Amino acid sequence: MSDTEVDQQLSKAIVIFRYIEDKDVFQKYYSKMLASRLILGFSVAMDAEEAMINKLKQACGYEFTSKLSRMFTDIGLSNELADKFNKHLESAHKSVHVSMQPLVLQAGSWPLSAPQEVGSSTKYVACQRTVEKCWSSK
Repeated sequence: MSDTEVDQQLSKAIVIFRYIEDKDVFQKYYSKMLASRLILGFSVAMDAEEAMINKLKQACGYEFTSKLSRMFTDIGLSNELADKFNKHLESAHKSVHVSMQPLVLQAGSWPLSAPQEVGSSTKYVACQRTVEKCWSSK
């Protein structure tokens, strides 16, 4: 789908959105779905996600989309952190022996449940410490 076609589809979605009476319910649902797509990497086009947030901002204002925008920003910053972390590992000739993508998320912006303890496998704990050490040195 071309950028023009995506923009046309998003504009049509906003026309329908304007008829929704309880926009807060939509915002909560959309926020959860966006969070899922961003965290799991299921978003097909980040440009389209950003365009939709901008169209919602035009329709409802900054407050309506502020958390959505911060979620989008968090993913961008987390991707930068992951790149720096991987470069740090390469330059230090280290390996974490675990496939991972560290995410640093603002708690108030994401519709997530309370943090849960992750299993304490030796590999995971070592990897977590390496990420924390790299992060705190920045």
